[in-house]
Amino acid sequence: MLIYKIDVLKALKDAGYSSYVLIGKGSNGKIILGSTQVQKLRDGQMIGINALEKICDLTGLQPGDLIESVPEDRVQALIESGYFEKKGLPNPRK
Repeated sequence: MLIYKIDVLKALKDAGYSSYVLIGKGSNGKIILGSTQVQKLRDGQMIGINALEKICDLTGLQPGDLIESVPEDRVQALIESGYFEKKGLPNPRK
């Protein structure tokens, strides 16, 4: 299962892109990320490859800085240990 390693919305905000800015129209008149993708990030759900690429462009991070692959059985152990809460990340199974 793919999980987030960092709070992606915080990384975007630190780069100057609040949720409001992401779902609003940029200087070129196009929406930067979109409300569906922002909501997926809030919920801990995986976003699409195009959104991932856009986030990497905006933050200067690599995909491996944002997500990692964890065996399915290990995800439950991480949830039970409080890993996601401690890191300020949404539970990927909600």
